[in-house]
Amino acid sequence: MSVERVKAAGKEVQARYVASKISMSSPPAAIDYQTVKEWADWYFAKLEYQNNATQGWHENRHGLLEGGATEGAAPTRYVEFRCLGSEYGVKDYSKLERCIYDLFTGKVYPNAHYDKGYVEIANVPQSIKGKLLGLTIAAHDAKKRHKATKGMGGSHTDNMKHTFQIA
Repeated sequence: MSVERVKAAGKEVQARYVASKISMSSPPAAIDYQTVKEWADWYFAKLEYQNNATQGWHENRHGLLEGGATEGAAPTRYVEFRCLGSEYGVKDYSKLERCIYDLFTGKVYPNAHYDKGYVEIANVPQSIKGKLLGLTIAAHDAKKRHKATKGMGGSHTDNMKHTFQIA
């Protein structure tokens, strides 16, 4: 299906398009936000912080995302969100129930929890990335540490490491 047809299609077709691009390739395929805007606006508005056994940190066990695999429930550069109203499952448009946010790069990767693959949504508006970062800061009571980074003069990555105490 051409990008123009996907853009003109509705939310369900766009969601199926996103799901069809999920794979275990590294780096993951990327789809521009504007290509799937109707679905993306709906999807990103429904994300909530996934405070589970790993405290919301995503392990990247298979090493498919930048930075390689991580271990255990220690803080990592990857944060996991859940799409409210989605179901657990495989690559189906209604089952893209997880989203991984990379604190270092700001990239976002929707996925189906049990699929072990990813797709990147590129050019996500800064307002959405800010919301994801804000939810993560609140979940880890890291507002004070994050505020302290403003005067440190470090890189964005260093600031995220400090804010979330990532080794």
